[in-house]
Amino acid sequence: MLLSCYILSYQQASNLASKLNYRLKLRLIQLSPLKTIFLIIGLKVDIFAYRFKTMNQTMRNQTIAIITGDIIGSRKSDATKWLKNLKLILNEKGKSPNNCEIFRGDMFQLEVKPHEALQTAIEIKASIKRNKNLDVRIAIGIGKQQFRTGRISESNGEAYTNSGICFEKLKKRRLAIKTPWEDFDKQWNLSLRLLSLTIDNWTSTSAKIITEAIKHSDLIQTELAKKLNRSQSTISESLNRAGYDEIKILQFYFIEQLNIKINQQ
Repeated sequence: MLLSCYILSYQQASNLASKLNYRLKLRLIQLSPLKTIFLIIGLKVDIFAYRFKTMNQTMRNQTIAIITGDIIGSRKSDATKWLKNLKLILNEKGKSPNNCEIFRGDMFQLEVKPHEALQTAIEIKASIKRNKNLDVRIAIGIGKQQFRTGRISESNGEAYTNSGICFEKLKKRRLAIKTPWEDFDKQWNLSLRLLSLTIDNWTSTSAKIITEAIKHSDLIQTELAKKLNRSQSTISESLNRAGYDEIKILQFYFIEQLNIKINQQ
């Protein structure tokens, strides 16, 4: 068995050696099979190390969004009523524990692309408010990613710091944002205050319809009504009361303004 492994390794080394430049081929010919294997392994390690270093540099320069939140009213509610919905949407957006994580019972973090941050926050809001007497506080932090581990709660960088600072300052507010750009924060935190006047008052019925409308955005109202076993007029009235069209316009404007800021970096 040892001999067969040795032969296989040597064959693999020979195949790789055939792809190398002429001078290195001459050098390999002069080496014993075992030394050749070690040389090939060394080359592979060097290539892997270079790629890992380049990947880390790219990740450190990447602008990301970190969403930090907690569930309002969780202690007075059965966790099974909201935990399933929260896990479902977090797992749709990321992979636990690398990109998303639930901790301390009712707190969570999620990494998304910057232009997805606002819509994701709204989706989480709708998902939680499907349950009566429950709500969610959400802080969006945008910035560079300096350090990454296998767990989002152990990673660090500008985006994580901004999200944490923003969350600590929420107090009675339920949605806010912090970025590297003060003028952007000033404009959008005002916009989010106005948005909250609508989404904080969603009923569980409105939240359910909003959730399905976002999930099936390709459906027209009659198709959505059929899927939810409701009349088209009921769907239309619910979406109007929930400010669905206005929220979509706000999301497009958010993406547009955010792209301008990121491209100016």
